[in-house]
Amino acid sequence: MSTHPVINAQQRLALVERIACHTVGIAANHNTCVGTGTLVTIDNCHLVITAEHVIKDTDVQNIRFWCRPAAPMI
Repeated sequence: MSTHPVINAQQRLALVERIACHTVGIAANHNTCVGTGTLVTIDNCHLVITAEHVIKDTDVQNIRFWCRPAAPMI
């Protein structure tokens, strides 16, 4: 089944925007460990899921998060 290319481009953009609004930048250990995480809510508990190497051996108080601006990605 074939889909019109404009619809595919619109669907792709919508998917990127949907994923991006749940993605955060993460910096730890004085910016020597940098990565991304995904925001999730489970049973009213808000979590950030990331790879272990991003926050390994880091004090929680030394982790910084950056959310994307509330505007479409360019």
